[in-house]
Amino acid sequence: EFQAKASEPGVVTLDVRTSGEFATGHIANAINIDVEGMTFDGDTSKLDKSATYAVYCQSGRRSAIAVGKLKDAGFKNLYNLTNGIQEWQAAGLPVVNN
Repeated sequence: EFQAKASEPGVVTLDVRTSGEFATGHIANAINIDVEGMTFDGDTSKLDKSATYAVYCQSGRRSAIAVGKLKDAGFKNLYNLTNGIQEWQAAGLPVVNN
């Protein structure tokens, strides 16, 4: 379900891991904003609250936190990859490094 949502036109894929984790492999076209970083609230305040976001981290813990923060900030259309990129990779889905 997450894969289908993330591939829909206009859906923003949001990786909330550290930049180091992001660099080791992420879902194509994802943007990286570390939920535990000092600038998370400021960086996400610049995002379009009416857009749809597919949010993930390594295991699902941090993305659940991020989804909660985004909901509190007024975002409505949020999808969490429950078991993180671990689940994505276990399913044989592609990641990119850059």
